[in-house]
Amino acid sequence: IKFSNHRSKYNFIDGTDVDIEQELISASKFVDSDFDLVSRLESFFEFGIIPAKRIQFEKGTPRFFTFKFWSEFDFEVPENEIDGYVNLIFKKRINASKVNEKVQEGPLNQIFVVFKEIDQIEETLFEIDKINHVINKFSDDKVAIRILNEEKLFRTNKLKSFVEDALFSKDSKVTWIWKDEIDNGNEKRKITSYRILNQLLSDAAEIAYPETPTYRNEMVNKEYLS
Repeated sequence: IKFSNHRSKYNFIDGTDVDIEQELISASKFVDSDFDLVSRLESFFEFGIIPAKRIQFEKGTPRFFTFKFWSEFDFEVPENEIDGYVNLIFKKRINASKVNEKVQEGPLNQIFVVFKEIDQIEETLFEIDKINHVINKFSDDKVAIRILNEEKLFRTNKLKSFVEDALFSKDSKVTWIWKDEIDNGNEKRKITSYRILNQLLSDAAEIAYPETPTYRNEMVNKEYLS
């Protein structure tokens, strides 16, 4: 009998002699818990490019934002077709107020997100690594591999909830920070959906690139002419 996290109940296990629970406990001795969190997260998540819709519709010029992972407060100057970044910060005991002070002194096309559940993210990645270790150890046992893959999927979905779902969580699992100037004197909005984020990116692009002419011609108004 084994408790399955993905089913939240005990199940009878047949067809394998592997004590999966004990093997996962033993795997802690062989799996490194000290890893580069940012590089690990980058291997799991690919957010892609976000087009700022409103400003493109009004001006004709495409404005593209993308995500960057950081272990400290930092940002990268956008180049080529990228016009700005949503910077995801994964650092324990980071002071969001000090981050805000730095943001107010920085460029308008940089949005920052400070994640709070760092311990849970690291623990979930460690559990995934332990599962992979046991999978490699018993790669010939089909029943054990099936059970382990189910557990791995559960942990991967949990990791997704700590990162992707947390971005738009209403439970304050992250802190969104951007220059006050973007709000133009209005009350600071809460980023609880992709739609609200897209509105923020359009507002940021509009102020960051104030001299953009209005030119609605997709054949000409692009990074590279065809």
